[in-house]
Amino acid sequence: MAKRAFRSLAELSAGIRKAMPVADLASHLQAAFHLPAASFEARRDGEALVLSTSDRTVRFALQDMDEQILGFLASRGYAGLRRVRWSAA
Repeated sequence: MAKRAFRSLAELSAGIRKAMPVADLASHLQAAFHLPAASFEARRDGEALVLSTSDRTVRFALQDMDEQILGFLASRGYAGLRRVRWSAA
């Protein structure tokens, strides 16, 4: 009888996760930080996460949370983001 090695679910699903598209950045952040729907837009520009909003309260709430935002997105599979930049809305 051949000896089988244990493979975790993370190893088994790694190939599938890379093939599937990652969901919208803004929807992840809205859910994580309990923000109103369609309160801001988020996009990736190289190594920067670009956020834009016309709601000043959302910008004020997220302005000094760069490390938390990038850490959250890294845990969700968004690799390579190094900084947060605000765009004029």
